[in-house]
Amino acid sequence: MDGNPQHAENAVRSPLRPDAAQAAWCLTEAANEPFFTLVQRYVFPPFFVAALAAGSNADGAAIWGYVTSAAGLLVAIGAPLLGALIDSAGRRRPALIAVSLASMIASAVLWWAIPGSPLLLVALAAAIAITGAELLAVITNAWLPQVARSGRAGMLSGITFGLGQLAGIGSLVLVIAVSDELPTVLSQIPFAVERLAGPIAAVAMLIFLVPSFLFLRDIPKSPKAAGSPGSLATLWLMCREAAGDNRLARFYIGRAIGGDGMSLMFAFGAVLAGQLFGWKAGTLATFGVVVTVAAATGGFLSVVIDKWLGARRTVITGMAIVLAGSAALLSIGSAANAGVPFVTVNEKLFTAAALLIALGSGPAIAGMRALMAEIAPPDRVTAAFGLYAFSGRATNFIGPLVLGLIVSGTGSLRAGLLVALVFLLIGIGCFITLPADNRSKA
Repeated sequence: MDGNPQHAENAVRSPLRPDAAQAAWCLTEAANEPFFTLVQRYVFPPFFVAALAAGSNADGAAIWGYVTSAAGLLVAIGAPLLGALIDSAGRRRPALIAVSLASMIASAVLWWAIPGSPLLLVALAAAIAITGAELLAVITNAWLPQVARSGRAGMLSGITFGLGQLAGIGSLVLVIAVSDELPTVLSQIPFAVERLAGPIAAVAMLIFLVPSFLFLRDIPKSPKAAGSPGSLATLWLMCREAAGDNRLARFYIGRAIGGDGMSLMFAFGAVLAGQLFGWKAGTLATFGVVVTVAAATGGFLSVVIDKWLGARRTVITGMAIVLAGSAALLSIGSAANAGVPFVTVNEKLFTAAALLIALGSGPAIAGMRALMAEIAPPDRVTAAFGLYAFSGRATNFIGPLVLGLIVSGTGSLRAGLLVALVFLLIGIGCFITLPADNRSKA
């Protein structure tokens, strides 16, 4: 829990309206989650693999792996630079507006992704949208130490994660409703439900970011901050500080490798389900709702777990649950399409394993964000969260790349996903050996 007096001082001096700012910040993940749910996990990736890339000579799953790898590389390079630039300039709101607009526009463009359209342009739009959504999280996460009163970072992080999952559920329910009762205006449009994933994500991002535009304000720079080094110097200072601080170094490595193991499972779990069981958009959206409910439950439970165990043990507990679910999911074989989803034993086992992964992801992700808010240097919070995003993507662009190469060589997505198990084990080891700190129960 955050007992850092400097963080408490920042909260007191902040011009943010405390209650309104906390409520606005708690909706920031709800702005992003419909995108992650629809475009990165359950609806668009299987459509991309099965339909858009069908005319390509390469394996569709491998191509999608390269797309997410490219986006990850852009985030890995851009996130720490953006964070340092914002800290140096003292202004987050312009970056919030610019990055969110880029992601919304690129997401909306995915409506024009149809079989036969230039695959490179579709991949470019998807990569820009993913990059924007990830960078948006860098900016909004950096407000956490300022909106949270002392000791409330873990609670707010868990609530935010849970609300984000609820927004993801809402977007999936909308896809299911449209799939079941296709409006007349969409009935003659090929793959209308799958192509709606991007526009729905763009609209959700706009709606849930409105409170942030209204209530989250830039923090005036102090005279000391005004004379601080420029953005690149700030970034270099943050990197040197992380390298010289065993606690920060292990945190970033654990976040990088363990977090990327979770990302691989979320990014390709629905693709694997589509390959194993032949599930289509409506079924995949239903699967996504069930899984996302479990993730939301995990997010809200992390509030209690953090109070009992502290942020570090919350992360370890969550990642261990994700590891167990991932190992179980990858051991499940295919099943013949019975015409009705979720009726075969393998489909039920696959869903149960996915629920376990989702349940553990809540404490893992919320715990990492809360721990970052506790240990981030108070005068370089955005730079610290920029490195946080960098560490979340530093190996993630390698992970999808390795997965893509393995899938291209073996033709097996299951073989490629074994990389995720290795990443999770390494990440858990980093957090287990993370030095304790008197500011938390870790």
